[in-house]
Amino acid sequence: MRRLAAFRVALRQFEFFSEQVSGELGLTSQQYQALLVTLGDEGAVPFTLKVLAQKLNIKHNSAVGLVDRIEQLGLVVRRSCEDDRRSVRVELTERGKMVLNQLAIQHRRELHRVAPEFGRYFRHFARTVDETEWREPPRRGRKPAA
Repeated sequence: MRRLAAFRVALRQFEFFSEQVSGELGLTSQQYQALLVTLGDEGAVPFTLKVLAQKLNIKHNSAVGLVDRIEQLGLVVRRSCEDDRRSVRVELTERGKMVLNQLAIQHRRELHRVAPEFGRYFRHFARTVDETEWREPPRRGRKPAA
């Protein structure tokens, strides 16, 4: 369990890094993630608010608010879907692509730095499952199974 705890700490440190560098450009890390997801699916038919919500594991109304905020920053635009007027596509603006590129460079550098540590965790978890760590504790009033 110690390695799992250490891994969670390393993940949180990376998330903190992301919050810091995104904040320097006036974004939250969730806004950065939204930009990444939007770019990652560019060309997919069509990249909608619904898809954004699914990819970020957030509710549709939260995705709407998130896009409202990054649209106000001039990083994305909304367009009606031609084949389904109820759906709204989300597209990066040129400014959005530039900001995303700046953040991606910084994130790739940080990932390069932490890759050896993360790799050790992944290799350990891939080859080892110490089942004694995960056994359910005996319930009160019952004898442990033999």
